[in-house]
Amino acid sequence: MKQSFFQKYSLDIFLIFIISISTAGVYYPVRYFDFISFDDYLYIIDNPHIKNGLNWNSIVWAFSTTRGGSWHPLTWISHILDISWYGMDAGKHHWTSVQCHIIASILLFIFFRITLKSTWVPIAISTCFALHPLHVESVVWASERKDALSVLFAHLTLLTYAWYTYHNTLYRKLMVLMCLCFSLISKPMMISMPILFCVIDYWPLNRWNSQVHWQLLKEKIIFMLPAIAIVVLTFYSQKTEGAMGALDQISLYYRVLNAGTAYYLYIWKMFFPSGLSIFYPHPGMSISLIHAFFSWSIIILMFSGAIYYRKAFPFLFTGTVWFLITLLPVIGIIQVGSQQMADRYTYFSMTGCAIILFMGLKFLFQHFFSSTKQICFILFGILIIGLSISTRNQVNVWQDNYTLFHHALNSTSQNIVAHIGIADYYEKNNQLLKALEHYQKAIHIRPDNPKNWLKIGKTYEKMHQYSAALNAYQNVLKLNPHHYDAHVKSGNLLAQNLHQYEKAMTHYQMALSLHPDDPILLTNIGNIEKQNNHLEKSLHWYIRAISVDDKYIYSFINLAILIDNAGSKEKSIINKCESLLKGMKKAPVYFKQLSRIFETNQKVSLANYFKQKASTDAKQ
Repeated sequence: MKQSFFQKYSLDIFLIFIISISTAGVYYPVRYFDFISFDDYLYIIDNPHIKNGLNWNSIVWAFSTTRGGSWHPLTWISHILDISWYGMDAGKHHWTSVQCHIIASILLFIFFRITLKSTWVPIAISTCFALHPLHVESVVWASERKDALSVLFAHLTLLTYAWYTYHNTLYRKLMVLMCLCFSLISKPMMISMPILFCVIDYWPLNRWNSQVHWQLLKEKIIFMLPAIAIVVLTFYSQKTEGAMGALDQISLYYRVLNAGTAYYLYIWKMFFPSGLSIFYPHPGMSISLIHAFFSWSIIILMFSGAIYYRKAFPFLFTGTVWFLITLLPVIGIIQVGSQQMADRYTYFSMTGCAIILFMGLKFLFQHFFSSTKQICFILFGILIIGLSISTRNQVNVWQDNYTLFHHALNSTSQNIVAHIGIADYYEKNNQLLKALEHYQKAIHIRPDNPKNWLKIGKTYEKMHQYSAALNAYQNVLKLNPHHYDAHVKSGNLLAQNLHQYEKAMTHYQMALSLHPDDPILLTNIGNIEKQNNHLEKSLHWYIRAISVDDKYIYSFINLAILIDNAGSKEKSIINKCESLLKGMKKAPVYFKQLSRIFETNQKVSLANYFKQKASTDAKQ
């Protein structure tokens, strides 16, 4: 009697169910987590382009921006969809990433289930992927949605590639290409996928034995094209956003030494996942040469062994190359950012190590045990329980900024990002002395960090220590005399708190030369001119601010205050205002806005005057 699909694959379905439920249970607390201060503001919270949800403008922006240093439009669209569905409910954003992670785990299992034609090794590999603590960062960090989405499509790419190799048709090849492109436009890390195709051709697909090697290489050309295009786009994006300039002073020699150390640490943390951190400070030129040479020796020995034993243990070759080649773009030889390594970089690459581990265990079991089914069940249970406990502990680390960055401080040393993260937490909760303590520790580690000096200045301002705040902003300008934010903040402090308008204007004029189209800056300059009783000059600045961005309401409010307070010059100011606004396309809208402001403040005659102007202009 022929078995049904569910009867034939009942064990597989049961194990997939167990993995899915376990993963959902372990990650369920993220439903109540908030966003964090590191990158989530850049990607989601302070991103005006996605706040209105899915629309034509947001889609165009997603495909045209390099915000964050990469071109990943599909990731942006996923964030935009979350905004459309959930608003700013951080927990639901996190839960979307968890769902992507579960789907990616299932796809990985199906790929190995089909290619290995067995159950226990594939389920062990997918369990390791689903429940390893190293992968928490990629799942729980909202800004790393690009990881979860990219790897989901990478696993789907592997699955469609295996499907293609069983029957080489153009349609199937295009399906592989489409999935690969989806992965690449989620995150550019999968540029090594065409090389990985060659590796899995050797094992587990065993295509090297049956086909000419040149034909297999020729087959990959079409997959190389989008990978090359993404490399060029990413290099341009990183240069544009300044992400590649953080450690330019470190020579290639030290970057290569660090790369070996990072490879070794990734392997170590797979087996002993303690001391995990959102940020690992780069050791720079203080890196231990002994540690680096030892690490490179391990990596070279590992690779040499994989080559030498490739026929006897083909899984050793595939696992080693999978691990090494997929980490290569982010291993730090080309330095992007200021980190030594990152847990999220193991999200796809660690599967290579899992292949070696579990295929190696399978080989041992087959040689030392006559029946392995019961042992597999026991070990599977131990694996799930052990990883679940460890991963739940790591998930809880991400519940808020304090626990996350405090854990990073305990796990690393000289961690400027962790100090700033904790300081931001204290500053947000108005514990200003504690915030200042950590900002100063961060400055002690890296005194040439302008962003940190700006945060120190802001904290001193909140403490009403204006001289100290101004000194912090001046330190930024010593590092970079053309720092826009430092000029603006200095001008604001001098004008609003110290009432030194001439000095404030000097900073504003410098800022204006850097960014002439900032409505806030233009309005602030207008405020100073009004304070100095230069009413007509003030009027021109307000009108200029409106012409740059008519959504900045304070330009209108300050213009209304100027008109109301003009006194004997009121008629002259009104006439000039009317004349300037009439020359603008949206004049009726602007007149109506002024009318509403006056109406709100019970200035009836002025409200009626501008209402009439709005009506007259609209008719014309």
